[in-house]
Amino acid sequence: MENKNKNVSFDNETAILDSFTELLKDVNLEYDAISTSATETTIMATVAGSQQGKIVGIIAHLSPDNKSIEDIYNGTCNAIRTIANLKNTSSFPGTIKLMISIAQDASLVKVGIEELAFIGYTADLDAVLVIKPKDKNVENDLLSLDFMTEGLSVHGSAPQIGVNAIDHMRIFLKRFEEFLATIEKEHENSCHVLENLGGGSAPNTIPDNCVAKVNIYTDPFLYQEIMDGIKVIKLQLESELRRFRLTYNESVDIQDEIGDWSRELPVILLTSGELTDSTIKKFLVIGN
Repeated sequence: MENKNKNVSFDNETAILDSFTELLKDVNLEYDAISTSATETTIMATVAGSQQGKIVGIIAHLSPDNKSIEDIYNGTCNAIRTIANLKNTSSFPGTIKLMISIAQDASLVKVGIEELAFIGYTADLDAVLVIKPKDKNVENDLLSLDFMTEGLSVHGSAPQIGVNAIDHMRIFLKRFEEFLATIEKEHENSCHVLENLGGGSAPNTIPDNCVAKVNIYTDPFLYQEIMDGIKVIKLQLESELRRFRLTYNESVDIQDEIGDWSRELPVILLTSGELTDSTIKKFLVIGN
């Protein structure tokens, strides 16, 4: 269904909010709204499918002073229509939680969704899809990962009783790069770069820590496959090596923008054209 208000003004948050509420009513999606200030409102809508699946949040941040406001607005309208289509015309797995935060000031734009996190609305999410503007100069999304191995520090004269964190990182990275090579063979535009590597804290001492940053440029649909691959490698090395300890997290600016509540969740960036029925279903299916 077309949005009746195609010529919405992006000069103030009230006009944007009114346009979204009109569209939600047009497509018959029930919603609630909360306001954390006089110039910020967050719309939320929950739609449950008829099959078992994941719980996925779809997030949009909109502010009149954002240069990409029109792209994000169009993507949000497309997400609303797509969710309504899933609800009305087909069965689908899992649950979708749509969260649209609209604020006059960009510094307030994430506050409403942080409030939803505070009251527990996001607590059961398995992943977050964030509506982003188009970027014609970028073919793939950046997945930036920080890894850390933890060893056991002893004097260099007795290495057999310590655990060398650098050795463990070296073994992990070799296996991880072999895994990434299989993905890059199947997806020609994917590539990765070991951006930073360092460890140890004192001379003649077995290093008890090592950190590495790996940047992966790939299709966002491969995100979960990569994260699952890391888990498999981690479990393998925990059974093969003595006291193997690996921690990792995604280090992307978008999680800073969303808020600390999203740190433990997969965050996938999608443009308007990527917000299709089949795309959203893919993220809702258990095992993907």
